Amino acid sequence: MNAQQGGMPSMVELEAFRVLYFNMLTVCKRKCLTDFGKDLDEYEKTCVDSCVDKFFESQKAISEIMQNQSQQR
Repeated sequence: MNAQQGGMPSMVELEAFRVLYFNMLTVCKRKCLTDFGKDLDEYEKTCVDSCVDKFFESQKAISEIMQNQSQQR
């Protein structure tokens, strides 16, 4: 039973989310953050918001493609 079915997420689902989250943090930190000793400036806030949005949108698109491919088999 998975989270979509109302149960607890499986270990595979949790690991997939952990990897996604780690990759998102790595990419967005490298791309957007310049000075780690202060609060985020407006550029950094906007960049991080955009980066995170793009990451989740791309993950959603990839998931949909994979679901469609698995249904066609």
